[in-house]
Amino acid sequence: MNDQFMIEPKWFYSSNSSYLYSVAFSPTGNIVAGGTGYPHVVCLCDATTGLETQRLVGHSDQITTVAFGQDGRILASGSIDTTIKIWDVATGQARMTLASSTASPITAIAISPSGKTIAGANINGVITLWDGEAGSQLQMFAGHVGYISSIVFDPSGKILASGGSDKTIKLWNIETGEVLLTFNGHTEAVLSIAYNPEGSILASGSDDQSIRLWNVLTGSEIAVLNRYDDSVTSVSFRPDGKILASGTLRGINPITLWDVETRQILRTIIGSSDEVKALAFGPNSKTLVCGADGRSGGSMEMWQITE
Repeated sequence: MNDQFMIEPKWFYSSNSSYLYSVAFSPTGNIVAGGTGYPHVVCLCDATTGLETQRLVGHSDQITTVAFGQDGRILASGSIDTTIKIWDVATGQARMTLASSTASPITAIAISPSGKTIAGANINGVITLWDGEAGSQLQMFAGHVGYISSIVFDPSGKILASGGSDKTIKLWNIETGEVLLTFNGHTEAVLSIAYNPEGSILASGSDDQSIRLWNVLTGSEIAVLNRYDDSVTSVSFRPDGKILASGTLRGINPITLWDVETRQILRTIIGSSDEVKALAFGPNSKTLVCGADGRSGGSMEMWQITE
C-alpha cells in the first residue's frame, strides 16, 4: 500500500432510517444526497459539514437509487413504489413523477450528460428512457434475465451500460435499443458498474466477490481484482480516472482504493458502518462519500483524500 496516500475522516451522518441504499455527490460539490429505506425520503446534506439541510418527501416505499443532473439543479430518485421523481434541489419540490408502463419497482437510474434523457431500470430487467424535460416516455427495451442493479451513461450520452442478476453487462444504443456488446465473465450477479472519465473502461462489482475491468470497444476483460471476502456492492472512479473505489457488503476491509494503472491497492478504509451500499467521489477528487448500513441504521460517511 502507498504510505503517501492519506485518508482522514471528515464527517459521519446518521439518517435514522432502517437502510441507506444509494448516495450521490452534486456536480458542484456542495451537496451529498442519500436515499433511505424507511421513512422513504431523500436526505440532502452539506458536503462540508455533513449537516442535513433538507429532506425530499414524496415516495411511498424504499428509495433504491439517486442521481444528480449535470448542473446540480435537479435530483432524480427511484423507488420500490415503481416511480422516479425529479426534484428541484433548490426548493425541495418534485418537478415531475415518471412511471413506467411496466409498473415495476425501480432498481437503478441514470441521467445523460446533457440532461435530455433519464433512464430507469427495474426489477424485471426492463430499461425505460424518458425525455428529461417533458417527462414523456421515449423508449423501452429488455435484454437482461432478472433484475438490473446498475445503469450508467457513457460520457457521450449515446450509450447506456447495464449490469444485472444474470451475471452480464450490456451496452445499449439508446436511439435504437440495440445491444451493442454483452460482457460475460462474472459468475454471480453484477451489483455495480461505472465508466472511467474517458469512457474507455467499465468497472463492475459482483456477488462473486470480484471487480472486473472491461474494454468497452471490444468487450474484452482487461483485469480481475478479486481480493475480497464478500460481495462487491459498489464501484466508483475518481473524476481524474486514476483511482477506483470499491465497497463490500460485510468484508474485513469494507472500502478499497485501487490504482487503476497498476491494479494495486493504495489504501483500505474501515468506516463506522458494516455494510457498504454505495460510494461516490466528490468532483474535486479529494473527497469520498459512503452510504452504508450498520448497527445504528442507514448512514453516510465522508473522507478527505490527500496524496
